Amino acid sequence: MAYPFIFTFVGALFTAAVASAWVSGGAVAWLAGFIYIVYDSCILVLIARSGRAGIPKEAGPAPAPLPSVAVLIAARNERDALPACLAALRAQFLQPDEVMVVDDGSTDGSVASLGSGWALTFAGDLGTSATWPRLRVLRKPHSGKARSLNEGLRRVQSAVVVTLDADTLLEPGAVAAVADAFARDPKLAAAGGVLSPHCSTTAWGRFLEFHQTFEYLRGFVGRLAWARRDVLLLVSGAFSAFRRDVLAELDGFDPESLVEDYDLIHRLHRRAMESGRQLRVQVLGDARARTDAPGSPATFLAQRTRWFAGFLQTLARNRDMVGNRRYAPVGTVMLPVKAMDTLQPLYGLYGFATLAFWAATRHPIAQLIVQVLVAKFAFDLAFHFYILALYRRWLGVSLGARFWLGSLVATLTEPFVFQNLRHLGAALGWVAFLRRRIRWTPPAARAIQQREYPPAR
Repeated sequence: MAYPFIFTFVGALFTAAVASAWVSGGAVAWLAGFIYIVYDSCILVLIARSGRAGIPKEAGPAPAPLPSVAVLIAARNERDALPACLAALRAQFLQPDEVMVVDDGSTDGSVASLGSGWALTFAGDLGTSATWPRLRVLRKPHSGKARSLNEGLRRVQSAVVVTLDADTLLEPGAVAAVADAFARDPKLAAAGGVLSPHCSTTAWGRFLEFHQTFEYLRGFVGRLAWARRDVLLLVSGAFSAFRRDVLAELDGFDPESLVEDYDLIHRLHRRAMESGRQLRVQVLGDARARTDAPGSPATFLAQRTRWFAGFLQTLARNRDMVGNRRYAPVGTVMLPVKAMDTLQPLYGLYGFATLAFWAATRHPIAQLIVQVLVAKFAFDLAFHFYILALYRRWLGVSLGARFWLGSLVATLTEPFVFQNLRHLGAALGWVAFLRRRIRWTPPAARAIQQREYPPAR
């Protein structure tokens, strides 16, 4: 099994890097930083090479008929966000055949608010809208997102199921893009949309939205690259789509997982390879949405802590796949990379801390490090501009001069604050994973609320 070997090797290398900072006076003293830069650069090169090949070609009309589409929204205390989310669904060029809101024991009056806005009539715990009969609301005791999605899944009949967070607003063509993609490719089992983050208007909110915008952009081009290699392991839980029969075969979402969407895709790849079937996972450039993102350091760290702890949990559950040719290419390409990623944040944090120390003490190695960082900044800037060009070509969008300038600013400033926030969240994720204790509460203040869309008619 390759998993323990990779993990042991990366851990031993980190231990050596820590020791080198205090026993060596030469260039090896910043070994952790050098390793981090080389590894990060190699990943960027791999994404750039695969991303260009992954740009979808122009396609003709979709075959008819399009599959039926159901939207599931598991919501808890989302009174402010739900009206805008539902209004965006009703404004779709192709409306979903079913919309099921599963209220997970909300205590903020979410159901009562929907009842008055959408004229809900309840038979037991299931309500149907008189103004939009496609909409149903299921009331249930609090049991978590995964159980709520599974309960909703049992009550819809459509061929394709979209899972949507209550704080996510679909662009008008999103549902049509999902239906089109599943109609074209019978082997498509799961797909994710392209998201843009929106935060609060506070100073921290603007700072985090600025950096998360470019983080998301690079991340989705990266997903396109991994999908090109048939190794994509993640579709965003905020907006993703699945064939209903595949979800049923996998017994839905795992309530014990910290990241039920990430866990599901691993199980999908495992089932496909063990059964000898080809089930594709893709990212859809035409299926776009805006989603609420953390707008303060505390909520950002809480989110990233849960994400990284869930990543570690999922990797541990699937450690038998790492390096296993039976699960190629996921097992031989992607999962070894993910195994190495487990300690990447520790390299980054330690490299930054030792850099700050060498600079403060005017250590001779500081000058060499600065030269390396200048070269790294130049490399990252070229990569980010290249990724922006791929993104523009992929989505067919126009990016103004201000956006390109923003990418330049983000490249130069990200390593000093935002990147370390991400690494800190990951380090806290390690603590949470080892302690098996995760607390995650959605932010009380939403950046996306009712004002984003007019009231439903």
